[in-house]
Amino acid sequence: GIKKENHAEYGKYINQSGRHLLSLINDILDLSKIGAGKWTLDETLVDFRSLALSSIELMEGNVVSAQLALTVDMPDDLPLIHADKRAIQQILLNLLSNSVRFTPAEGKITIFAQLSDEGEFCFGVKDTGIGIDEKERETVFEQFAQAERDPLRAEKGTGLGLPIVKGLAVAHHGRVRLQSEMGVGTCITIFLPAERVSPCRDGQLESAA
Repeated sequence: GIKKENHAEYGKYINQSGRHLLSLINDILDLSKIGAGKWTLDETLVDFRSLALSSIELMEGNVVSAQLALTVDMPDDLPLIHADKRAIQQILLNLLSNSVRFTPAEGKITIFAQLSDEGEFCFGVKDTGIGIDEKERETVFEQFAQAERDPLRAEKGTGLGLPIVKGLAVAHHGRVRLQSEMGVGTCITIFLPAERVSPCRDGQLESAA
């Protein structure tokens, strides 16, 4: 049985899982709008580091139960970005959810962010998971129709999460890059255009408001 002192901790994980499930439900509601190009951004000045840490908190229960390590890799002077905060968090939660589902115990997942040489804001998730088969890599972002027919496929980790990721990235005039090797891991990177990068640096959100 579960020891009494562990009840609060398990309760916290159940609550986090419920909030994550709500996020997935919201994804399904947004899917048809994104597929039709009718999804509009609610843009604010976003602190990506803070968003990454809150996403980790939401996924903590899943990560612990899967016996994985989850870390953050980003510079101290990471700039703020002009973006839709909820959309960026949905991207992170979808990528994290996939990595947790497809990374064996004792594996490692990393949320990363940096500026590219061209000034783009690059962020994403990399893992030491099972990888994506080469023949699936070209189509894994292009399954809107399949996902809309069967939204419960989200629980199986196919047909919904990655099309949502691409749709939200494109809505920001961004792009997605997939790198994967079977048995080694997967890295998915979102590139947001340089004009979305604010001159304000991480931690300066209050003074920028």
